[in-house]
Amino acid sequence: MRLLIRIIPIIILWTLLLFTLSCNERKPTQSEPAQPLQQLTTSGAWDPTVSPDGKWLAYTVAGTGIIKQDLTSGQIYILTSFGSEPDWSHTSNLILFRTTEPVQSRTVLATVNTLNGDTAIIRYEGFDDGAVWSPVGTEIAAQDSHGIRIITYPGGDTSYVTCSDPVDGSCEGENPTWAPDADWIAFEDGLEIMKIARNGGTAVQVVGGLNDVTEPAWSPDGKWLAFAMQDSTTADWHIWVSDTRGQNYGLYRVTATDSTCTSAECRDGSPCWSPDSKIIYFSSNRTGRYEIWSIGFKP
Repeated sequence: MRLLIRIIPIIILWTLLLFTLSCNERKPTQSEPAQPLQQLTTSGAWDPTVSPDGKWLAYTVAGTGIIKQDLTSGQIYILTSFGSEPDWSHTSNLILFRTTEPVQSRTVLATVNTLNGDTAIIRYEGFDDGAVWSPVGTEIAAQDSHGIRIITYPGGDTSYVTCSDPVDGSCEGENPTWAPDADWIAFEDGLEIMKIARNGGTAVQVVGGLNDVTEPAWSPDGKWLAFAMQDSTTADWHIWVSDTRGQNYGLYRVTATDSTCTSAECRDGSPCWSPDSKIIYFSSNRTGRYEIWSIGFKP
């Protein structure tokens, strides 16, 4: 009896400890979107990217090139008459973009100055899609058939991030996105969102075991990864957000098929964040063609 009396408090303490640990690890919250959607363009647009001060939005318009738009007045300015996939530098007035050289049809990585429209070529070929600035402005992450390639700026020299996937051994490295401290890079890897240290190593799963996922975007406060995920029962795609530590710490659905979606297949994608990590900009065909939309994010 005395032994039982001594054991009971120990059992209670262990129970409380396990309960506390389980509460600290947040379980997935597949919540319905609660924030209103706002359509920002009407001329056909995709690939949004935001200026470091949050005042400007840049994007691709088919047949036009790279456009920048004042988020307060709505006034638009044409930066280039060619190119796509813009990414606004965190440290300068430069936007990185991809285009094709007209003579030899080579893929070109270039910049445009958002103040005067001057363009410059960084590198010919040697990369695929998803080239993005490092937060410190001296490196660019891109993806090719061998994985994640780091391109220096200025200069254009390249090297690879040594990356091992614990599941299948190799890292596809699609659509890389930098952590705000530049120490980590997240990327799409088949049906998973993974992250890898900038200096290489073994990749860590952030999102997986759900549906098809793509286009991760790391929030400026470092806490979240926005991405597009296909619905389990339809061909629709919507914006979701995961805690960067892993989906078990927080997983939120941000957009959904609603009355604004008139397309047969509602496809939201290409998310990017406002500098304060409170707004997600994305492209969507929900009105029949791709436009830029925004939605607030409150976990």
